Amino acid sequence: MSATLAADEELTRRHRAGEQVLFMASGEIGLSVLPELRERLAGAADRNAYGPVTGDAALREAVAGYWGRRGLDADPELVVAGPGSKPLLFALMLAVGGDVVVPVPSWVSYTAQATLAGARPIPVRTPPGEGGVPDPAALREAVARERAAGRDPRCVVVTLPDNPTGTFASPDTLRDLARAARDLDLVIVSDEIYCDLVFDPADRTASPAAFAPERTVVTTGLTKNLALGGWRTGAALLPRGPLGRELHTRLAAVVSQIWSSTAAPVQ
Repeated sequence: MSATLAADEELTRRHRAGEQVLFMASGEIGLSVLPELRERLAGAADRNAYGPVTGDAALREAVAGYWGRRGLDADPELVVAGPGSKPLLFALMLAVGGDVVVPVPSWVSYTAQATLAGARPIPVRTPPGEGGVPDPAALREAVARERAAGRDPRCVVVTLPDNPTGTFASPDTLRDLARAARDLDLVIVSDEIYCDLVFDPADRTASPAAFAPERTVVTTGLTKNLALGGWRTGAALLPRGPLGRELHTRLAAVVSQIWSSTAAPVQ
């Protein structure tokens, strides 16, 4: 079981037994659902049919609009919805294939998901004070070493802002990451679910999609910014161009065999 979810279950058990505990395992905010969202969900309760594999058109348009407001080039036809960003990250590893570079330290599920996907997780340290992104020079060395050994790294997973360090990579580091990904022909999978929890506008983090738009997949969800972890809603934005279209086809195929479609009332 996931280490964070196992810790949550143990803490819940202790809390119900009367112990005073502080929940610091999974990233659940614990706020109430906004009344407007509760009303929208209740109004959609009669939606009981399967929907499109990649998500309703209206949902994909809305998600593309969100990313557009963040300055990213977002095509609704290249948005894929899912039951949370976590399963989308796993599905992306299956769709991309090959081995997966993960930053050290990182969220516990990246390495576990890579292993479940039949891939080899390749740990690469992050620069000091810039969590979530493998050091670009160390990334080059690690990929060269792994390929020389006959292995097949194809993607690098990054987190912006980072979990667990609470820091984020500088634009210069992201620019170097983009250059390394191009030179090494790697897909960047950027987990940006914490992006809306950066409260100082001066510290607004950039996305790798701003530096390598042709090879970056961005994921997000509603768990952190709207405290809707139990609603299980997420989305992935694939890049324009041949790579993005190919990944979209592969990802849709994976999604269709795992969750069929995102829950209609939540959409």
